[in-house]
Amino acid sequence: MADDSISSANPAILNSAGNIMLITVTDNVFPEGHRAWFRLASNKMQYFEIGARQSDTAWLEGIVTPAGRRDEFLFNGRIYVPGVEARVVQFESFPKGPAPAGWRIIQRAADGGHDLVSIETGDAIFGYKVEDGVCVITTNIYGSSSELWAETADDDLLIHRGPARLGRHGLQVS
Repeated sequence: MADDSISSANPAILNSAGNIMLITVTDNVFPEGHRAWFRLASNKMQYFEIGARQSDTAWLEGIVTPAGRRDEFLFNGRIYVPGVEARVVQFESFPKGPAPAGWRIIQRAADGGHDLVSIETGDAIFGYKVEDGVCVITTNIYGSSSELWAETADDDLLIHRGPARLGRHGLQVS
């Protein structure tokens, strides 16, 4: 297992825009042969958490689970619809679990991902795509006051607010 502690060989820094940027962090908790990863803050890992499960604002957890010959990406979360006061959407085991009331899960045929889409408006509040075993989140993540917690940019997820844990046994930035 990779050593994800902060050290001179494995530093964590905030870039000039205040985004969490990591250098040389790899968290591989599965045996050799598993090649599924999340890409966040320019790094690849098999687990991440943005925000805190016990809080009352945004929280998103991504987990790669071994599933036979093909690993699966699962998400748990509590995210907010931007610009709509107190409109929170919670989900577990997305995309395998049930869609929250008022939402539906749509599979993206082109890239193996899924979107969580409002039945009322057709807008996606959460989504991801998979390319060459790398999962990239394709929607921005907002908090309870419509503040931007994480945004997609150039097939990456830039994290603007902590806490964030990158790697199951890895780096935690507050």
